[in-house]
Amino acid sequence: MGAVASTDADACDLAALVARREGVLAHLTAPASVIRARLLARDGPAAASPADIEFLLTAYERVVTTLAPYLPVVRFDTR
Repeated sequence: MGAVASTDADACDLAALVARREGVLAHLTAPASVIRARLLARDGPAAASPADIEFLLTAYERVVTTLAPYLPVVRFDTR
């Protein structure tokens, strides 16, 4: 899977855009096992590996945590 295509600069740009529009960042998440099961149901054997899913969850959590002081963030656990 490699790297997440979001840099710190991308995160700052997103925060500025959302704040300028008086918006809210909606962060949808679920445990890695739930995401894996959904991907397997959708993609079969081509689904992302558990390690890739954990990597992405960690990366997105870092971005959301970085942005939270600058704009409203609403987290939804989609279990």
